[in-house]
Amino acid sequence: MRTDEFKEQLQEAGASWTTVSDSPVVRDYGDFTEEYRAVVAPDGLAIADRSERETVVALGTDAIPLIQGLVTGNVFQLAEEGSGQYNLAVNVKGRLVTDMRLLHIPEMLLIDLEPGAQKAGAIRHFRKNVINEDAKFLDRTERTGRITVLGGRAAAAIASLGEWHTDVKELRPYHGTWGVVRDQDIIIQRNPDWGVDAFDLIMDIDSIGVIWSWFKDQLGATTVGNKALEVLRIENGTPRFGAELDETIIPLEADLEWAISFDKGCYLGQEIIARLDSLGVPKQMLRLLVFQEDVVPTVGADVKSDGKVVGKIRSAVMSPKYDAPIALAYLKRDHNEPGGTVTVGGNLATIRLLTS
Repeated sequence: MRTDEFKEQLQEAGASWTTVSDSPVVRDYGDFTEEYRAVVAPDGLAIADRSERETVVALGTDAIPLIQGLVTGNVFQLAEEGSGQYNLAVNVKGRLVTDMRLLHIPEMLLIDLEPGAQKAGAIRHFRKNVINEDAKFLDRTERTGRITVLGGRAAAAIASLGEWHTDVKELRPYHGTWGVVRDQDIIIQRNPDWGVDAFDLIMDIDSIGVIWSWFKDQLGATTVGNKALEVLRIENGTPRFGAELDETIIPLEADLEWAISFDKGCYLGQEIIARLDSLGVPKQMLRLLVFQEDVVPTVGADVKSDGKVVGKIRSAVMSPKYDAPIALAYLKRDHNEPGGTVTVGGNLATIRLLTS
């Protein structure tokens, strides 16, 4: 969420706007190339407003056991305050309800969601399973602001702001800490989505303008929009809910096996996922495509092999890292071998694993 005052700050910085899942986001601040370079530079420091994300807090003595039976990962591993993880909720058919980033902070579990996740049923999935349990899921999106700090100097810049419960530089992916900075309560969670040092700063919306100004005006951080973040995300092979992740996908197809615990016990949808894992051959797999010609394919375009449609483009950008157009696409079994080739509109592309 953004206040009118904070929107004015973004406008003054040169923001141009677009939408993601019907939520307004800053597309860029006028120079995409500069924004991208500020993030990937070894000594770079960049900030991005990400207040469009949805924030839910889980409260109550039964919240963790309830969630444990509805997600693929082992939530019991979050017993220690400051621990966090990426997790997935699936339905009885093993198909995705939502992905989420969890963070255990004092007295609550913070749930971070992509915009549009609640409309798609993310929190309804948990609430409808509450019968007599002491568990509440409260939407805090309207009162929550979020800034992501990225780049080689990100950890040092955040550490310099004030005292934190845990050393920011020592945080593992998805883990977090908290503190008070200039009378503002702030929660931090390390975010590996883009393959660079990045930290989400979560705070009350009335605090975001002060913190934003500190990074931009006092520390000289470059303001970065969604376009640069999407390029980095796709280069890093990170699937996003609303793009590569939706209700048609089984997590194993998105190469998200690492977010599934196969020994934690029963959870909704476990049988389907366990059966697919034992078979070892999903009907499709998410792959990174690197194109030979400088033509960025259209989202939704057919991917072909030997003239047959074997997939569709989910996301596509021009990549500075590869100096070529790249895309994320689900490719059918027998047509997704890394090192192979496919075509989109006659443009030849090499198939790569997401982590390559």
